[in-house]
Amino acid sequence: MAHGQGFERGLVVTTAGDTLRGEIENRFWQAPPENVVFRPAPQASRRTFDKAQLRAFRLEKGRYFRAEVVPLDRAARSRTASLLGKLEFDQRPELLLAEVLVEGPVTLLQAVVDDVTHYFVQRPGQPFLELTERKYLVDKNGQALVVDANNYKSQLTIYFGECPAAVAAAGKASFLAKDLIAVAQAFARNCSATQQAASTTAVLKPPHFIAFNGGLLAGGSYNRLSFDNPKAGIESPLFNDLRLDGKWHPSMGLYLDVLLPARRWMVHTELTYSTYGQAATQTAGVLAYQWSGSQINGRFGARHVFNRNAD
Repeated sequence: MAHGQGFERGLVVTTAGDTLRGEIENRFWQAPPENVVFRPAPQASRRTFDKAQLRAFRLEKGRYFRAEVVPLDRAARSRTASLLGKLEFDQRPELLLAEVLVEGPVTLLQAVVDDVTHYFVQRPGQPFLELTERKYLVDKNGQALVVDANNYKSQLTIYFGECPAAVAAAGKASFLAKDLIAVAQAFARNCSATQQAASTTAVLKPPHFIAFNGGLLAGGSYNRLSFDNPKAGIESPLFNDLRLDGKWHPSMGLYLDVLLPARRWMVHTELTYSTYGQAATQTAGVLAYQWSGSQINGRFGARHVFNRNAD
C-alpha cells in the first residue's frame, strides 16, 4: 500500500483482437476509465490505450471492464445540489468501459457517471436495460421536497416477467450491486437455456482505496548562538564572545502520507523533536550558566512522486 504508483498484473484486449498480458496501472476507478496505462513488464515503456482502442481489460485481482455501447441517461441526478425541478430523461447510446459484475447467460454491468450509479442488465435476445438512480425536486407548500423516481424494481419485473425466480428476487432487491447480482443469477439458474449460474466477476469492495505511507525520521541540527558585545570603557564586556551553543543535537520524528493508490500527489504530515543548549563555565570562573530548550516542528502540505517507475 505504501507507494504512489500501483501497477498490477492483468491483460488488455484491443479492438484489433490482440490480447496483451503484463501490468496495468490500477487507478481504483470509480467512473468508467477514459484510458488505460499498460506495460508488458516492470521496466518496459508504458503504452496508453484510449477506450476506443479497447474491447476489455482485466486486473488479475479481479476487476474487469468491458467496452459496451449502452443506453445512458445523463439527465439522471442523485446529488441534492444538482437536482432538477422536474423529471427529465435523456437516454442515448454511449460507449463506456463499464465494469462487468456478471457475465454469462445474463450480463450485468456497472458505471458511475457524474456521481450517479447506473446498472445495465442484458438477457439473451434483448437489448440492455438501464437501471439508474433518479431524483428530482417538487414544490409543496413553498418547500422543495426530494422525490426518488428510481423504479428499478418495476423495470426488472417487466424485463424478467416470465421468470418467477428473477421477479421474486427483484421484489426483495435493494439498489446495490450484490442484490442486483442476485437477480441476474436467479434468471441464469432458473430461466436461461443452460440453467447454470453466470460468472460473477464483481469486486464489491475494491481494496485499499486510500493508502498510507509512514515512517520514522532521524537526523540532527547544529545550533550556533553567541554574544558579541562591543568593548565599552576600560573593562571587557562580561559576555563578549560567549558561545551559548555550538554543537550538533539529535532530531527525531514521524511522517505520514495519505494518498490514493496509483496517484502521484499525496497529503504529507510531519512532526519532529529536537533539543538545544548546553552547560558551561566561563574560563575565568566568574560566570557559570546552564540553558537548554526543546524544539517541535510540525509540517503539513503536499508531496509529489516524480519517479513513475516507483511501485
